[in-house]
Amino acid sequence: MATRGSWAPTRPAPSRARRRCAAIDPAIAEHGGRIFKTTGDGLLVEFPSVVDAVTCAIAVQTGLAGQETDLPEERRIRYRIGINLGDIVIEGDDILGDGVNVAARLEALAEAGGICISGDVYRQVRTKIDIEFEDLGEQRVKNIAEPVRTYRVALGAPATKSVSPKDGGRVRVNAQMIDGQTGGHLWAERYDRDLEDIFAAQDEVTLKIVEALKVELTSGEHSRLGGRDKVDPEAYDHLVRARTCLYRFTEESMVECRDAAERALELDPELAQAHTMLSLVYGTEHANGWNQAGPDHPAREMEHAREAIRIDGDEPTGYHALALSHMWQGQLEEAERAAERALELDPNFASGYVALGTARDYAGAHESAIGLFEQALRLDPQYDLALQFLGRAQFGLRRYEAAEASFKRRLIHRPRSDMSRAFLASLYGHLGRLDEARQAWREVMEINPDYSAAHSRRVLPYRDPAWFDHFAGGLKKAGLPG
Repeated sequence: MATRGSWAPTRPAPSRARRRCAAIDPAIAEHGGRIFKTTGDGLLVEFPSVVDAVTCAIAVQTGLAGQETDLPEERRIRYRIGINLGDIVIEGDDILGDGVNVAARLEALAEAGGICISGDVYRQVRTKIDIEFEDLGEQRVKNIAEPVRTYRVALGAPATKSVSPKDGGRVRVNAQMIDGQTGGHLWAERYDRDLEDIFAAQDEVTLKIVEALKVELTSGEHSRLGGRDKVDPEAYDHLVRARTCLYRFTEESMVECRDAAERALELDPELAQAHTMLSLVYGTEHANGWNQAGPDHPAREMEHAREAIRIDGDEPTGYHALALSHMWQGQLEEAERAAERALELDPNFASGYVALGTARDYAGAHESAIGLFEQALRLDPQYDLALQFLGRAQFGLRRYEAAEASFKRRLIHRPRSDMSRAFLASLYGHLGRLDEARQAWREVMEINPDYSAAHSRRVLPYRDPAWFDHFAGGLKKAGLPG
């Protein structure tokens, strides 16, 4: 393991000599850092431990803050520093990988003269460095599939305990709006609330963002804001854990998601979104054949979706889960109606567009499905599963080049997707690119030795069996089991 720090100045320095002033290079050397790359006046540095990385960053920022005090603020050099923990890929004199990309995104989130660290770094250093850390929550950042838990290093402040329930039940919500293209800050606000009022705090944040964007809410969106019940703080914590596990989308994370959601319901049986999480887990396991999914999975998926709607009929996620449940049982018209209801409640609900598009794709309306998947991706560019479904619809229309691009984009976000590779193997078979088809299939088998096209035929509810003949036909052209 290695720690990556991506450091960048807030303005260009006149020279490299000035950038590598007394506060930077000696601090890096003292803490065992290794400068892997310079980009203009930015630095990419590897450290032997996270403690060394954070301690060095604090020394650098503190040292720089004490310099150039005779200059106006706009002429001083101020670095932003992002620190992440993870494996590294070394190519020549450079280091690469998602871990490096996360460090760069954390750097963009930092204030001028500030430091942002990932959740993995925080867990390693919180009891080892006498400094306060401010939890900025889960941040969606450009070109990173999953949200990144982010903490700000409160320079100059003594260490204090994090706010928790087991500390008066208070929570601090940090809301931040970032330009999706440049990573620049557009708006930020902080709220301190009782943790049991977390839903009310979410509604207040939503209204502030709507106001900042000058967006007009629909009647359905208005009805969902305000007046929501209080929530048990510990139950909500388990709900957040469940949601995070669900988005990891692995066989192991489904077990963790179910455990967290069930614990949330033990504490608060009327927590609708916990039922939604359980419904999605049962559906995901059924579709992928994970965790020895049994014949009762579809029924349990439906049961939890309906219970979520019974508890809170204005929450769109329950209708999203209901749409998927109908879908896996081949009830495509019912699935469409449920997805449409989710979108009535929230016209900006990316998952609602994905559910509606998937139902139409299974019904054979591939062209309509493509438009809905593209709309979902406009609303949420990090929605990698929508890329797979988009590619599948394009594949159904024999648009092989477009489908290949979609599947490859999905693999950037989800490198261990067996299904995206299986579709690529079939696609390459149809195109006569047999070596690539066989290589894609070998990778499928390395990731999931139990995968079979027959399972996809049993589970995916395509109304026209010709779709499976087309899928299997591409595999057979490459001499692969179809």
